[in-house]
Amino acid sequence: MVSTVAWLTITLLPYEVSTLSDGYRAGPVGAGWITAAELLALACAASCLGQTIAFRDKRRLTILGIAIALAATLGCLLTDHIVPIVALRLLFGVGTGIVAAATNALPALHDSPKKLFAYMQLALGVVFGLAIFVVGAVQSFAGREAVFFVDLIFLLTLGPRPSSCQRESSPAFLRQAHA
Repeated sequence: MVSTVAWLTITLLPYEVSTLSDGYRAGPVGAGWITAAELLALACAASCLGQTIAFRDKRRLTILGIAIALAATLGCLLTDHIVPIVALRLLFGVGTGIVAAATNALPALHDSPKKLFAYMQLALGVVFGLAIFVVGAVQSFAGREAVFFVDLIFLLTLGPRPSSCQRESSPAFLRQAHA
């Protein structure tokens, strides 16, 4: 389930654009650029780590990514200005990119990669549905910070479960091939 944390940005994209555009007065174009930059940060972090992920401790990377995303989300909740939010959303993208790289490498290390991948996709669908429902419910009392509260809720509930991530840095056949 921790792998779904990596895709919170995509799940909540419509709400985030609306929040940044209206709640923080970034305007539709500015909000679009901010979320696009956040997705680019996610993609860059995942791509950079993805090249060497087989040789890294996926559990530690997952914990690091969740910690970065949590810090960025808390920062978004504590500020009223758009400039820090831009930097914090980029940081959030980097954190979720690290989680994406670490958790998407897991099926290759699993005894039954197809089953694990199917489980990850099922969990992703459930979390997508829940996130969209929860943002709507939270918006009535949290206002413009609803998206950040939902990020926080999902990071705190799904994030502390990196035990499903392998500690071993690479499978034996990869270690032998690069020795």
